[in-house]
Amino acid sequence: MRKFLMIAPHFPPCKAVAAKRALCFANNLPTFGWEPAVIALSEEIQKDPNLVELVPKVAQYRYYRGGPIAWIEDCLFPKKERAVSVTKASTGQNLKKNISLIQQFKGLPFDKFTKYIPTLIPGALRFLRKNNCELIYATGGPFSSFILAHILAKLTGLPLVLDLRDPYTVDPIYRGRWSPLGFALASKLEAKQFQRASKVILNTRSSYQTYCKAYRGKIDEDKFTFIRNHFDPKLYETEPSQTAPAHTSSSYTSSSYTSSSYTSSKDSFKIIFYGHLTPIRNASLFLKAMRLMIDQKDLKPGQVSFATLGRRTQEDESQIVQLHLEPFVEKVEWCTFTKSRIFLQQYDLLLDLTSAKHYMRISGKLYDYLSAKRPILCLSENEEMKEILSDTRAGKVVPNQVDLIAQALVEFYEAKIKQIPSVMNDEAIYQYSAEPAAQKLANIFDQAVGAIHMS
Repeated sequence: MRKFLMIAPHFPPCKAVAAKRALCFANNLPTFGWEPAVIALSEEIQKDPNLVELVPKVAQYRYYRGGPIAWIEDCLFPKKERAVSVTKASTGQNLKKNISLIQQFKGLPFDKFTKYIPTLIPGALRFLRKNNCELIYATGGPFSSFILAHILAKLTGLPLVLDLRDPYTVDPIYRGRWSPLGFALASKLEAKQFQRASKVILNTRSSYQTYCKAYRGKIDEDKFTFIRNHFDPKLYETEPSQTAPAHTSSSYTSSSYTSSSYTSSKDSFKIIFYGHLTPIRNASLFLKAMRLMIDQKDLKPGQVSFATLGRRTQEDESQIVQLHLEPFVEKVEWCTFTKSRIFLQQYDLLLDLTSAKHYMRISGKLYDYLSAKRPILCLSENEEMKEILSDTRAGKVVPNQVDLIAQALVEFYEAKIKQIPSVMNDEAIYQYSAEPAAQKLANIFDQAVGAIHMS
């Protein structure tokens, strides 16, 4: 078994969505000959007790946030305030806006973990060498993980693989936070990291294509690739009546993944959004479309319902009241992703929301949705999403237009009432699971190490 250093600040039992990708790779890469030694945040940061048992039994160095700065913070700030300070990106909102020099430094591309990197390096080097790591892999955000990975790669000469997940400098969501100075610095840091890396991985084809275009003539296009997010069927809890798959990567194949046998009350149409609603991704248009669908079909409370988990925005709450949807909308208790497959199978339609600014992104919940094998309605302009749902036959993508959303809702509702079965493409869905993704990453590792040895 070959060892590699995995820099994944958010790693189970951390509940951040970023932890899922790192966990899936950590669990499945050993099947293809690679075992991680993990550098991560303390287990107490954003801890989800439900995930404790999922932490792989691999070497771990849990001091991504540590050293004298962390010690001073722990002494000066209450635990609640400290947790916020280390998990939110720095936006410089507390700087005095009337000082032009400070204004230039507002929003520099450093997250709250960057300040720990200098004192982290010696321990990270010892950990890397102790575990005989042959390669350095970093996943972000936080994007400070790439700063650490780049430094360690330069100090050791080991091959470097950067897994951005979401795009960084080309993403308008990040760029909107930075001053011109901040953007210039972010671009310079990113370019140096990319030049040193053997491979740069994105998690969507659209972000991969955007990066290829942005760095055309500067970095060889072959250096960029993409591995989409995915679901690991071994991580989900199963129904008591079902036989849980064995906890070995090789036990789960496309032939063993079959369509859901879920049935529900013929008279009730249940919709759910699994996640937090935010200002950039709220349910405003969907709620208007739902009202239109209710009026068109003359539906009563109990015949259709919409459930949300987590946070709602003020706009969502106002819309629910203004559209008189209170009897049709409910908030349900948060469900950790390990229980999400059983939970989501209770619903007739799984809703995914994507704003115009997310044109390079695919929400992580899509893969939980695919694992649940329930019909999906995605509000998006993303052509990649259309391709995925078309290939898997798992649902439908519609633009962010109220009349088209309402029409799609009516179609899903009528299919449910008429008990028309949803027949999905199991083989296509398997391609979005953890084993194929881990095999792609293992191939990248093999090539990177091989190239170093040849040189």
